[in-house]
Amino acid sequence: MIAALFRGFSRMMLRLRYSITVSGLKDVIAKGDRGVLFLPNHPALTDPVIVMSELHRHFKPRSLADRDQISPPGVNFLARKMGARSLPDVGKYGEACRPEVERILEECIEGLKAGENLLLYPGGHLMASRFEELGGNSAVETILKLAPETRVVLVRTRGLWGSRFSRAQGRPEFMSVLVSGIRTVLANLVFFTPRRQVTVEAQEPLDLPRAAGREAMNRRLEAFYNEAALPALHVPYTFWEAGGIRPLPEPPEVHLSGEPGEVPADVRELVLAQLERMAGRSGFKDGAELARDLGMDSLMRLELQFWIEREFAHPVSDPESLHTVGDVMLAACGMAIDAGGAPLKPVPSPWFAENQLPVMIPAGNSIPEVFLAQAARNPDRVALADQMGGVRTYRDLITAVFALKPTIEAFEGQYVGIMLPATAGSAALYLAVSFAGKVPVMVNWTVGSRSLLHGLEVLGVMHVITAHSLLFRLAVEGPQV
Repeated sequence: MIAALFRGFSRMMLRLRYSITVSGLKDVIAKGDRGVLFLPNHPALTDPVIVMSELHRHFKPRSLADRDQISPPGVNFLARKMGARSLPDVGKYGEACRPEVERILEECIEGLKAGENLLLYPGGHLMASRFEELGGNSAVETILKLAPETRVVLVRTRGLWGSRFSRAQGRPEFMSVLVSGIRTVLANLVFFTPRRQVTVEAQEPLDLPRAAGREAMNRRLEAFYNEAALPALHVPYTFWEAGGIRPLPEPPEVHLSGEPGEVPADVRELVLAQLERMAGRSGFKDGAELARDLGMDSLMRLELQFWIEREFAHPVSDPESLHTVGDVMLAACGMAIDAGGAPLKPVPSPWFAENQLPVMIPAGNSIPEVFLAQAARNPDRVALADQMGGVRTYRDLITAVFALKPTIEAFEGQYVGIMLPATAGSAALYLAVSFAGKVPVMVNWTVGSRSLLHGLEVLGVMHVITAHSLLFRLAVEGPQV
């Protein structure tokens, strides 16, 4: 019942902004509704909702959803009701999540054999251009090898490339764009919002190269997704906006500057040896593509990124800048440091809010006392900010302290470790531990595992607060002495 209500609500809300046309689905339904693997392209953050709202009534497919994207309580509840299986992002967490990914993939295969339907995105991430690129991704090949009787339906969504939910306008954040969209609909008095034309085409091909290997399968899927691919389009957000529907420039592809031929011989030798080990073959030219020619999937490319950072001590700010063997050579020489990672958000206006209070440190015998005295002077004053969470006022921090304090009070021992990057969240945790009557211990993971463990043992730290993403990252990078 909840799934049906959500499906109906989603269809109604989507049509306030999108004019959706569906084709080919009746032919799929006529052949049965069990054991179907749906493989859509992924042009925007909204296409999973659109596709699922069309498929759920007849097929009720289970889907694979990014665990971080569906982690908020309300979203998580709905995702579970819609049958989603949560999956860690291998492009973010890397090699450490491989066992869990393999386990969930096995569940999907067993489900397909038992007659379940599955919605799987072969690309594994949002499209970076109007063309879907699967590279060396192996999920489809693996499923069809172990469940060869599975019906395969390709789903192509068009018309979303260029929307604010796509990467045509940067790296979208679902909730912020959704809130902006709701405001847009309200500004248009709901029913007068300009509609973006969206088509969803379903096709069950009979010529899939099921036994021809990963390369042939991925190229066949790309040919379907990219046939007559539409350019990015801007659709007015208000009925009074001038200019009408118009094309947008494609986002620039990140390229590393430099000449691979000028890379020192010793660096070239190390890089080629690593690529040969990962790809299982040799004889690469500088222009060979990591995905198409070396068969590297997103997990292998992330492993390669971490290897560069460990071996050469050069950070790779944007893994997507590594397209070719030559790019890896340049990254090993430090050319990928400014390759154009995620753009910084503008500083929020509250940070510059005028404040008439004089600069001073209030009286107090402890950090909690001084903090409360400072907060009492102006609770709505901005205290700190970061790129992920934006600005945080003193009132926000006090709320966080009240939320976290009971859990921390239940921890054993006087000392509580905090192993997190320098963010607003780590500052809030520091305060929460202090207010819980315990001593916060800031844990520096870069000192190496031996020194880190020794320090925790000396203090008797029994609990360390950290984040899954950091643990996965450390697991991929390997133990440090």
